[in-house]
Amino acid sequence: SKDKRNIIISGISTDSKKIKKNYIFFAIKGKKFNGEKFIKEAVYKGASVIVCSKSCKIRDKSTLIIKTNKIRHLLSDIASKFYKLKPKNIFAVTGTNGKTSVADIFYQILRINNIPAATIGTLGIKYNGKIIKTNLTSPDTITLHKNLSFLKKKKIENVIMEASSHGLDQKR
Repeated sequence: SKDKRNIIISGISTDSKKIKKNYIFFAIKGKKFNGEKFIKEAVYKGASVIVCSKSCKIRDKSTLIIKTNKIRHLLSDIASKFYKLKPKNIFAVTGTNGKTSVADIFYQILRINNIPAATIGTLGIKYNGKIIKTNLTSPDTITLHKNLSFLKKKKIENVIMEASSHGLDQKR
């Protein structure tokens, strides 16, 4: 059996197609897909750690298996540690209507005052007058932390995020 203390982690994913050598695969049971059906594929592709529900029936000597009833919490926690860099101020805008407008107005106020800022939401990621198109109001946990790390590297300390109640409910 593998020495479980010296596991190298080179990435994290909830999508077995994106798994590479030494990744952590989070096998999440969602409404449409059951990630646990893709554990074998993730192991085959080189995942060194599998995180799944307590009821998950996997046994594999070569891979560290972590079973938890709080998989989304653990995913959020690990994504935050994997992508350590974060802007100093992160503002969340939630509600039924007006998230995009409120986030954009806040962004413009900061920019007018020469304060580097970014927004993450329906319009994508907006920073320094640039826009990176994305497809969701609230990105998944891993993408969110990756984006926050990217913005910090761009020396942006103020990020306004649209937080859908759906995203909040899923512990993103």
